[in-house]
Amino acid sequence: MSNRTQKPVKAILDSKETSAPTSAPTSAPTSAPTSALTSAPTSAPTSALTPVMTHPVSSLLEHLAEGSEILCAATFRLWNLDP
Repeated sequence: MSNRTQKPVKAILDSKETSAPTSAPTSAPTSAPTSALTSAPTSAPTSALTPVMTHPVSSLLEHLAEGSEILCAATFRLWNLDP
């Protein structure tokens, strides 16, 4: 049963990973980012979701890796504190 859920997720991730980098460079030089930046203060909930949806999966994994490194460093510092 887990194979059934893993295959569609992998297919979705693969399709997003291949389609996102090609669409991001084409929209970057155009006026799409400037309109997104101007609409960010007015419509925060919708614009906050948009960057997450357009990011490639690899960049999201990099952000998760950076967050885990910060968490590990903080845990290590707390572990070495003596009361």
